[in-house]
Amino acid sequence: MGSFFNKTEYSNNGIGYTSVAVEEDVSLKIFYNWHPGVPGYDLKLPLEITANNGEVDFEKLTLVADDERVTVDGTILIIPECVRNTKKELKVTASYAAVKYELIIPLKSWERTFNDEFEGETLNTDVWKSHRSHMTYDPPADADNYEVIDRAQIAPNCYTVKDGKLNMLITDDVIYDPINKQKYLYSECCLDTRDSFTQKYGCFSARISCAKFGGLNTAFWLLPLGKYSTKYTNFKSDNPKIGLSEIDILETSAAWGNGNRFCITEHYYDYTDNYAHTMEGEYYEVEDKMTDFHTFTCVWFEDSLYYYVDDKLLRATFGLQSDGVEGEAMTEAYMIIDVSCYLDNSWVGKRNFTKSDLPISAQVDWVRAYK
Repeated sequence: MGSFFNKTEYSNNGIGYTSVAVEEDVSLKIFYNWHPGVPGYDLKLPLEITANNGEVDFEKLTLVADDERVTVDGTILIIPECVRNTKKELKVTASYAAVKYELIIPLKSWERTFNDEFEGETLNTDVWKSHRSHMTYDPPADADNYEVIDRAQIAPNCYTVKDGKLNMLITDDVIYDPINKQKYLYSECCLDTRDSFTQKYGCFSARISCAKFGGLNTAFWLLPLGKYSTKYTNFKSDNPKIGLSEIDILETSAAWGNGNRFCITEHYYDYTDNYAHTMEGEYYEVEDKMTDFHTFTCVWFEDSLYYYVDDKLLRATFGLQSDGVEGEAMTEAYMIIDVSCYLDNSWVGKRNFTKSDLPISAQVDWVRAYK
């Protein structure tokens, strides 16, 4: 085999591995973006291959994996989940003219730790709780003095379960906040696993069909246990006084683009500077509509985050660590699913529904977690 060297780089497309092998007068360079892949999907790794710094004569190129369950489609390796769950690495022999060497690809396996398929006709309230428990449909004695707000607030039981789907609802039921003395004209659904399931690191997935109207936000996110903005899942490696306090895997409105856009956002707080807030994120698109079912996934590692829609890697965040300055430590996180109604013409766009369209639903097929 020829002499070769490897180079590792980081980008929002994953960890990039470049291998170069030289034999006699022929050099072969192979580059690929590594990522862990999503449970339930094949991992597809496109290889970018050049020979002598130019185009490859593919009639002279062969790629053979050391596992027959792995297939090669041109220069795309297709690695099934069953391979990733049984092997720590994959060896691919690349042969081109006089050059022949083995490409080593690390593999990540997953073990399921949480699963709700929303079977039956009722929600498992031992698993899912309303994100705000103090809201009430019953008018308090002083309700006439409450501030009236033309948006929704989290309400108990604002959902149905039917045909294997959780229907998270927006309704025109008035909901009262007796703590803040507010009256909301709409009710919304927000459920979390704070009291039933938390996890440090792993893979978090939900298959969701989003609400079809503007002015609404369908979301799937992670929060660390504890008071918001003061607890963290990770810290910036180059500035560990800044902690990650919210991971938005999915936020979307039908008013964005052609109803095919959503955003991924990370919320950071500087706990040494009065919890100063910064955000990092981007908008992405699906090929069809957000009202179709898609699987939204975040893989959370100590030093990185990976985001997917279905089996497609969209974003990777690097430069993270598990501890902040002065011993500040990260904590476990819990999952949240919700649909919410904002003030008209807010950040999720102008409302384009009427009360006759209510109740409006966003559907959840399942929610899963892995380690």
